[in-house]
Amino acid sequence: MALPVLDLREFDGDADPVARARFVEQVRETCHKVGFFYLIGHGIDDGLHQQVQAVTRAFFALPDAERVAIATGNSPHFRGYTPLGGELTNGRADLREEIDLGPERPTPTLTAGDPPWKRLLGPNQWPARLPAFQTTMLAWRDQMNTLGHGMLRAIAACLGLPEDRFDA
Repeated sequence: MALPVLDLREFDGDADPVARARFVEQVRETCHKVGFFYLIGHGIDDGLHQQVQAVTRAFFALPDAERVAIATGNSPHFRGYTPLGGELTNGRADLREEIDLGPERPTPTLTAGDPPWKRLLGPNQWPARLPAFQTTMLAWRDQMNTLGHGMLRAIAACLGLPEDRFDA
C-alpha cells in the first residue's frame, strides 16, 4: 500500500476553508487508518535538507577523537555523540552511532523540588572543527519546530479541539 500524500498548504492560514477542512479530515483518516503519511507543502527549503545531510556526513567523517570529544557522557543534559554500540536495547548493543541535539538553552539552576526531566534542558555540544554544523542544525531545528507546531494545530482540529490547544 502506498502512503498517502498530504499537502500542508491546504491548512495554511490563507487556505480556503474547504481546503482546510479537507486537510483536517485527511489527517484524521490517515492517522486512524494508516498511521503514516508523506507531507508536502511544508515550506522547508530543499537546500536546507541538503545542507543538513552534508554537515551530518562531515560530522560522522571526523576522526573518532573529535566525535568522542563531545560524547553524551560529557553533558549532564544527555546531548552529544554516542559511538557505535554505545547504547543498549534489551541488553544488546545498538548498531548505530548518533548525535543527540535538543533545543539550545542555558544550563538551568535546579532545586530539589524540580522534576527530573528539567535536568535534560541545557546547551548542546558542537564539534569544534565544523562551525557550519551548529548553524545548519539550528536553522533546520527552527524550521522543523515551526512545521511541528503547524501539524499540532491540525491534529488539535482533528480531535475537535481548538487549534491552539497544544501551543503551550
